[in-house]
Amino acid sequence: GLRVYTTSAALVGTVRDVGLEGDGPGGPGVYLVVETPGGRVGIPLSSVEAVGDIVLVRSGYEALEVGEDGGFSGPAARPPSPAGGGAAGASAAVEPVIPRCPRCGAAVLYDPRRRGRWYCPGCRRYVKLSRSVEARVPRCPACGLPLSYIERYGRWYCYNCRRYVEPGVAGGGRG
Repeated sequence: GLRVYTTSAALVGTVRDVGLEGDGPGGPGVYLVVETPGGRVGIPLSSVEAVGDIVLVRSGYEALEVGEDGGFSGPAARPPSPAGGGAAGASAAVEPVIPRCPRCGAAVLYDPRRRGRWYCPGCRRYVKLSRSVEARVPRCPACGLPLSYIERYGRWYCYNCRRYVEPGVAGGGRG
């Protein structure tokens, strides 16, 4: 039931099971069976970076498609990018990033009341982000404004809509 995210904060899906595939030279491969918007996929344990309240997988992970019988049936199509739709497997999709303060490294918060400025709670001051970083910040599916990553809870929040949101999920998240 843990949520799976890439190391660049893109939601992949939810862990449903653990599976074994084949007998290679190093023994059977261990996979997390993950429910994604495009179906179930197997993500090799070698792609897992960390496990805690969530599971972090390497951004360039390779996944196997999970068949009806629960077996693995070959490379899976990638889920759509949370940054802005697109077809599964699209190579033009941009991985989203958590915007960070250039001074202290804390996640910065988008302030819609201050003409869209970014606030660093660590430095207690407004900071300027580069256009390339700002373009990769996930946007709220309801209002379209940039989301703020709340590190304490490991979730994205929209300060305009005043609720937690799953990037790329229409209608937002729990709130």
